[in-house]
Amino acid sequence: MIAAYGGGRVLAGSVDAVARPLPARVIPLRPERINTLLGLELPAAEIVGILERCGFTAVDGGVRVPSYRTDVHGEADLAEEVARFYGYDRIPAVLPPGAPAEEGRPPADRLLAQVRDVMVGAGFHEVFTFSFAPADLGRRLRLGPDHPQHRPVRLANPMGEEQAALRTTLLGGVLEVLRYNARRRVESAALFELGTVYLPRPDDPAGALPDERQHLLAAGMGRFPGRHWQGQAAAFDVFYLKGTLMRLARRLGVDLDLRPAPLPFLHPGRSAEVVLAGRVVGCLGELHPDLAEEWDLPERVSLFEVDVSALLEADRQPVRFQAPPRFPAVLRDVAFIVPEDIPAARAEQVIRAHAGPWLEELELFDVYQGDPVPAGKRSLAYALAYRAADRTLTDAEVDEVHARVRQALERELGAVLR
Repeated sequence: MIAAYGGGRVLAGSVDAVARPLPARVIPLRPERINTLLGLELPAAEIVGILERCGFTAVDGGVRVPSYRTDVHGEADLAEEVARFYGYDRIPAVLPPGAPAEEGRPPADRLLAQVRDVMVGAGFHEVFTFSFAPADLGRRLRLGPDHPQHRPVRLANPMGEEQAALRTTLLGGVLEVLRYNARRRVESAALFELGTVYLPRPDDPAGALPDERQHLLAAGMGRFPGRHWQGQAAAFDVFYLKGTLMRLARRLGVDLDLRPAPLPFLHPGRSAEVVLAGRVVGCLGELHPDLAEEWDLPERVSLFEVDVSALLEADRQPVRFQAPPRFPAVLRDVAFIVPEDIPAARAEQVIRAHAGPWLEELELFDVYQGDPVPAGKRSLAYALAYRAADRTLTDAEVDEVHARVRQALERELGAVLR
C-alpha cells in the first residue's frame, strides 16, 4: 500500500536508519583501582565476572561497553556497577583518613569560638557595630585622659561626624544598640560584641598603623525574658556579668582578678579593673547613672570589656579530664566579721592559701550587714569541701586543717569568728 498509494519504494533486506553508527567503546579496567574506589579487596576474576553479568564484554586490558549503556564513561562508572551488583550493604564502613579539621584552625579562631559559646550559653545575643566612632567619643563617655579614645586614628574623608575615627572601644557602638532598643520599649536586652579596636601606638611616629586588638564587650539591662513560677527572672546586673566573665575565664584556662577602681564612665563603688597576671586587660561595672541618662538608657546597665587578644597571648591552662571522686567529701563552714573594705576575694585567697591540697570547693554563701554586726563591718560565710583522692579523711584531720584556716583569717584579716 505504501508503494501503491504513498509513493514509497520497496527495498530488499533490512535498513537501519540512524544518524551515525555507534562505535564500540572500550574502557580500561584496573581491578586494583576498582578496589581502591570501593574499599574492597575483590579478586580480578570476580570483578570481571560481575561486569560480564551486567552486560559488559571482557577484552584485553578492559571491557567493552554495551551500546545501550550510554551512561557509562569511565572507571568510576565501572566501580559503581560492581558496587551495585556486589551489594552496598556488604561494603564495610570506614572513617575517612586524615586529622580532624579542628586541628587545622588557627588558635585565635578556636579561642573566639569558645568565647562565643560561653556568651551565647549565658543568654547574650551577638551584635555587630561599625568600626568607626565619633572623634569626641572619649569626652561623651567621660573616659580618662589617658584613654586612647582621646587620640584615635582619624579618617581622612569621613562620611560624617559620627564616623570620623576608628574606634578604640566597643562601648560606644553597643550603647547605641541598647539605646535603639530602649527607645522602642525593649526593657530587657543582653548583648555582646567581638570586634577589632584600633589603638594608637604611643612610641611610633605619627601616621603609623594602629595596634589592632580583639575586644569583647558584654552589656545587659533588665532581666531575662519571660517570667518564672518561682519568682522574678534573673537580672542582667553587675553580679551576673561578673559570673559570666569568670565562667569565660575558666573556659579559656586563664586566671582573672578583679580590682576595685574608680572609672569615670562607671558607677562609683560598682566598678573594677580586670587584671591578668598583674596587667589590666579590661573593666567591669555598672554604667554611670549620668551617662545612662544621657544615652536614654535605664538607670542600671551593667557591662564588661576585656582584651581578648591578651587572653590569647597569656599562658592558659588546658582543660583536662578529671575522674569522679571515689571518696566522700567532708564539709565545713566558717563565718567571720571583717571591715567592709576588705574584698571577699582577699578572704578567699587567705582560705585557699592555708587550707592545703585537700580543699576541693570554696563557696561564699552569705554576706550580711546590719545588727548585730558593727557599723563599717560585714559578715562573710563560706562553705568548704575537703576531699582526698586516695582515702577518706577523718574528722580529726579536717578539724586540724580547718583550725589553721580560722587562725589565718584572724591573723591576716583581723577577722572576728562567729
